[in-house]
Amino acid sequence: MGKINFIKKNFITLISGLVFIIHFLFSPYPINSTMKFRESFLYFFVSLKVKKYNVKKDNSGKIYRIISSGSNSIRLKYSLFIFAFEKYKFIGGERGMYVVKIPLRDYKDMDIKCFDVSGKKENADSLFNYLTNIKEDALLFFGIRDEATSNWNERLDNLFKKMGSRFSLTGKYRYSYIFVVKKKGSEFFPVFEELSPDRIIFAKIKLNN
Repeated sequence: MGKINFIKKNFITLISGLVFIIHFLFSPYPINSTMKFRESFLYFFVSLKVKKYNVKKDNSGKIYRIISSGSNSIRLKYSLFIFAFEKYKFIGGERGMYVVKIPLRDYKDMDIKCFDVSGKKENADSLFNYLTNIKEDALLFFGIRDEATSNWNERLDNLFKKMGSRFSLTGKYRYSYIFVVKKKGSEFFPVFEELSPDRIIFAKIKLNN
């Protein structure tokens, strides 16, 4: 009986330790926060589900993976943004429109920004200014975590249309959205685009060198 109690006690300790490790590694909140363990586990299980993110190099092209999830897409009103390239993985912790810029001259010189277009009208202007001031040739990946359209405006719609977008994001509250475009000089070449009112979007994109 003593042995069983010992095993039981140590099993509970082990499980408790694993719970806190998962929360520590995957919580979107500060590491000293005990808020919303559920969200830590959602991140954890999503990461397990997409363990294929650890991509081996492919000589015939470069592989990118991206997940976009607006709040409408999860019953518990939880959302996420994940971007991966080769062995690099980025999990977004903020609300808004994410822009991943990868200069074509150096595929590993990435720049990732998030614009909380839902929070302030000024953030829509910041996104517009950022995109119109990209001078170098680059791959651009767009994705949403939570919500990024409340303050979407006609200028942004026209800019995305110029880049080859088929959709307007006006009124698309809490939608999931992925848009991938290649910029060369002053021209844009759309690679992938998908918009959904109520589901997570996952895209695996392979581009030739």
